[in-house]
Amino acid sequence: MILAVFDATSASAVLIPLFVIGPLIAALDETPACTAWLGVVTVAAATGLGWVNEIGATSRHAVAIAVTVSGSALAWQIARLRTRRDTQLHRARPALDRAARLTAAMHAGNVGEWAWDASDDSVYWDEQTAALFGRRSDRPVTSFDGWLACIDERDRAMVLDALGTGVATGTAFRFDHRCVWPDGSVHWLEGIGEPIIDDGRINGAVGLVLDVDERHRQLAERTRLVAIERAARLRAEYLARVHSVLSTSIDTDEIIRRVTDAAVPDLADWSAGFVTIDRPPSEPTIVAAHADEAMRVWAGEFRRRYPYDPNATHGAAAVVRTGQREVLTGLSIGPFASAEHRDALDRTDVDCVVTVPMVGQLGMLGALQMVRGSGRPSFDDDELDLIDELAGRCGAAINTAVLFSRQAAGQAALDTLQRVSGGLARAATRVEVADAVIEHGVRGLRASGAAVFAGAIDELQTVRVSGAAAAVPVEELHRLAARSAPGATTFQNDGDERTMVATRLQVMGHQTGALVFTFDGRRHVGNEELSLLATLGARCAGALERASLYEGERETALVLQRRLLPAITSVPVWLDAAARYEP
Repeated sequence: MILAVFDATSASAVLIPLFVIGPLIAALDETPACTAWLGVVTVAAATGLGWVNEIGATSRHAVAIAVTVSGSALAWQIARLRTRRDTQLHRARPALDRAARLTAAMHAGNVGEWAWDASDDSVYWDEQTAALFGRRSDRPVTSFDGWLACIDERDRAMVLDALGTGVATGTAFRFDHRCVWPDGSVHWLEGIGEPIIDDGRINGAVGLVLDVDERHRQLAERTRLVAIERAARLRAEYLARVHSVLSTSIDTDEIIRRVTDAAVPDLADWSAGFVTIDRPPSEPTIVAAHADEAMRVWAGEFRRRYPYDPNATHGAAAVVRTGQREVLTGLSIGPFASAEHRDALDRTDVDCVVTVPMVGQLGMLGALQMVRGSGRPSFDDDELDLIDELAGRCGAAINTAVLFSRQAAGQAALDTLQRVSGGLARAATRVEVADAVIEHGVRGLRASGAAVFAGAIDELQTVRVSGAAAAVPVEELHRLAARSAPGATTFQNDGDERTMVATRLQVMGHQTGALVFTFDGRRHVGNEELSLLATLGARCAGALERASLYEGERETALVLQRRLLPAITSVPVWLDAAARYEP
C-alpha cells in the first residue's frame, strides 16, 4: 500500500507512507516484537515528517499517519503469523523428516501402503502397492473383490480367515500370501494391517504390503537343501541296510524278500519283487511287502486271482520284456476295464507305480516294483534314481545267488551221477538198477518219489515204484512217461498238489522204458535239473539194457542146464532123497 502526497505549492512529493515498506519487509524475517518496534518508529517518523512538510494537523497528514499505522499493524500481524507457522514447522520438522525418511525407506524396501473403507468396500493403493501387485498406477484396484482376485487361489481362504479374525477381534493381522500378476507370474507378498475402529465400529483397515519374494526364495532354497541333505542321509542309511542284506545272503528268495521289506514304509506303501531268471515264463518268484500284514495276505489272494501274465502290456512283465523303467501315476482316479479291477485298486489304494528292471551279467533277472497310495506324493527324480540304484544292487546280488545256485546244482548233479554210476556198476538185475537210480536220483533232485519202467512206450512194465510216486495212479505215471521230451507237469492227487517230471529211456534210438520223479507241491524244475534227469535216464537206459541181457542170458543158461539134468527116479518109501543144483 503506497500513498503519494503532493505539495501543490512546492511541487514536491512527500512520501510519508513509504515508511510502511520497512515494517512489511521486517515481517518477512524478523520477530513480531521487532516488527512492532519498527512500526512505532515508522509512525513517529511519519508524524514528525508531516510537520516538517508543513502539513501537520491537516487531513492529508491524518491520512498519511493512518496509512502508516495500518501498514505497521499489518506487518506485525504478518510477522506473528509467520512466526507461529515457523514454530509449528519447527516442531513438526522431526515428524516430517521421519515421514520423509519412512517414505524413502518404504520405496527402497518395496513397501506399499493400502487402506480399505468398509462403508463402500473401496480399496486405496499407493503407487508402490500397485507395483507390488503388478498393476499400473493409473489403473489401480479400487474394490475389495478386485484385491481378492489378485491373490493366488491357493491362499485366498487363508487370507480371508486372517482378515476376518483381525476385523472380528479388532486386532492387527499379518500374513504371507502369493499374488498373480497380469502376466501370469506368481510373487510372494506380506500383508500387515490393523482395523480402524470408530465409536466401537469397524470402519475399515489400513496397512502395508511388503515384497517378500527373496525371503521365500531363500526359504525355499533352504528347504530344498535340507530336503536334499535328509534324502541323502536316508538314502545312505537305506542302502546300508540293503547292502547288509545283499552281502550276507546267497538265497534268491531271501534277497528279494528282505529288499522289499526294507522299502516299506519309508520309500513306498507297497513293494514287490519279481525274479524271472531260471523260472518258467508264467511262474516267476513274486514277493510282496506291506506294513499291514493283512494286506500281505490279500496280496497273495490277488496274485491267485490275477496270475502273472508274461505278455501283459504294463507292469513287471512289460518291464522284463523291454528292460525299460515304467512310471504310472494317477491310477486312483484313472479309468479301468472292469469294476473288479477298480475295486482292487481302491482296496489297495494304488495311485503311483514305479517298476524298474533288475539286470545282471546273466541278463534280465526280473523287476522291482514300488507303489504309493493317494495320500503320498508321486516319486520324484531323486527317489526314482534311488529305486534304480536299489534295483542295480539287488540285481548284482541275485546274479551272484543264481550263479552260486547253478554251481551248487552242478556240483550236486555231479555227485549224484557219481553215486548212481557206482550203484549201477554193482547192479546185475533190472530191479537192482532201478533201486540204484531211484535211491541216488531222489536224493540228488530232492524229490519225494520215483518210478522206473521198462519196455516200449505203449507197453510199459513197472520195474520199481518208490516213495510218493507209489500214491500216484499208474495210468498217470504212464501218461507222463509217454511224453517225447523231458518236462514237468503239476496235478492234484488226493487233494494234494504234486509236480512230476519224466524222461524216456533210449538205447541206440530205441525206446526201452521211462524214468519218473515226483515232488510235493508246486516245483519249478530248472534246466540243470532237467539236464541231470536226462543224464540219469541215459545211464539208467544202458544199465537196464545190460541187466536185461544178463537176465536173458542167465535164464537161458538155467533152462539149458535144467534140461541137461537127469530125472530123479522114484525111490522106495523108506528112503529119503534130496538134490541141490547151483549153476
